[in-house]
Amino acid sequence: MKLALVGDSLRATFRPRSLWLAEFLLNPVFALLAVVWLQLPETAGGLTLTVLLGLVIVVGSLTLAGATLAWFVEHHGGGAPTLRGAFGKGLRHFWLLGIWGLVMLVGCHVVEWMEGYRYQFPQYVRSELPMFLRVHVSEAQLLWLFLFVLGVLFWVILPALWLPPAAQLAAQGFRGFGRDGFRAWGRSLKSWQYWLMVALCALVGVWLPMLLMGMAPTESINPPPPPLSTQMMSLIFRLAISYALALFGWMWVASATGRAGTVSSAQADSK
Repeated sequence: MKLALVGDSLRATFRPRSLWLAEFLLNPVFALLAVVWLQLPETAGGLTLTVLLGLVIVVGSLTLAGATLAWFVEHHGGGAPTLRGAFGKGLRHFWLLGIWGLVMLVGCHVVEWMEGYRYQFPQYVRSELPMFLRVHVSEAQLLWLFLFVLGVLFWVILPALWLPPAAQLAAQGFRGFGRDGFRAWGRSLKSWQYWLMVALCALVGVWLPMLLMGMAPTESINPPPPPLSTQMMSLIFRLAISYALALFGWMWVASATGRAGTVSSAQADSK
């Protein structure tokens, strides 16, 4: 099948029900703890609590992400992963994910730096265009194109490059940067289906939730805005749908990463 990788990853996405439950419950907990962390007072006791709570959030988040990635790597590799085993790997290897995550932070910082030229760059490009093109291309169009490229770089290319080694580190520890880990990375990056799924996951898990959360009621006088209770129900509904989409996007991309890095049965038989 030409779309075997897509089909395998989609079918496996819904298999770990206990892992889905853990992701569904723990992510809001970490988000609430992060809000509390931001509100802690700047006192001696508050500083200690800030450090401890920050460690809980970082270690817990990395452990949960590592458990999810490790589960799918083991599942697509032909194993029989368990929730306890996946969390054990996530807890043992969270610090490796944290170190590798610094690379992702550097990439995000570069994209943020590029975004600082969101107005200068389109102006410069348009000024360099020949006159017959300049009359048909506006700065607004070039700005949209520039932001679109940055969005693809931030939500598709950087995650697609970062996730395969992260999955191998979560599943194997230091061995994730060994020969098998680099081979899994190469298999993922050479698979157009993997890139397609990362793009689809960004569309489903990022763009659609942002679109839903941006559907706020208008503040026009005629017609009058809906009552506050209706707006609150709309917000809760949009939040629930957005969270479900974001969670599905994350679980699917984790499954796709685990599947893209494994050797298929046909490839194994041909060796």
